Amino acid sequence: MLRFVGGILLDGSAFTVWSEHRLYDQSAGRLVKRPLAWDISRYRTEGLVNGHDDFIGYYQGFEEF
Repeated sequence: MLRFVGGILLDGSAFTVWSEHRLYDQSAGRLVKRPLAWDISRYRTEGLVNGHDDFIGYYQGFEEF
């Protein structure tokens, strides 16, 4: 039981430290600045992603398998 509770405490503290909840401005609905954890993990180094082009048509002319 103590091992289970200890694991939850460690996971909870790691989540709190690595999450971006401290940098989130609720009134504006956005992050105030880039979280340090994003830089350490190299998350979205190019900034925001605009999405992908829509896939129109079928791959190499195949319509069904």
